Amino acid sequence: QAQGLRLDIASKKVLVHTHSLRRNRPRSFSCPVCPQDFTASHNLKYHLYAHLRIKPYLCERCFYRSSAPHTLKRHYK
Repeated sequence: QAQGLRLDIASKKVLVHTHSLRRNRPRSFSCPVCPQDFTASHNLKYHLYAHLRIKPYLCERCFYRSSAPHTLKRHYK
């Protein structure tokens, strides 16, 4: 049981370290419309879709449209 606890603590350290690396990445993708910066090009793309009112992600059950796939996924929940 003590060994399991140690493994649990070690895995949390790894998770914290990975989270820290992700949070501290340089934000090299800048929005030309507003001062927002992004760490990944696809996030900038979805952000620009929102500025331009482009909503290519369609709900299969209703008329809901989204500018990003993660918001469509949230809509399904």
